[in-house]
Amino acid sequence: MGLNTKNNHESPQGLETVSTIKQVEEFEEQLREENLHIYRQFRLKDSIAEAKNQDTNISTCE
Repeated sequence: MGLNTKNNHESPQGLETVSTIKQVEEFEEQLREENLHIYRQFRLKDSIAEAKNQDTNISTCE
């Protein structure tokens, strides 16, 4: 019975794991960018709505 000396570099599983981790990291980065874009759109619309609301309040007070 011989020693089991399997080299990790021969196993494609190690390379698949690295590839999967890289794909996950790229996906997370893309998701972060998309979420930031949505957040900025929301804040812009919120600011516009606030400005319109303030203009309406000023108009009704006069």
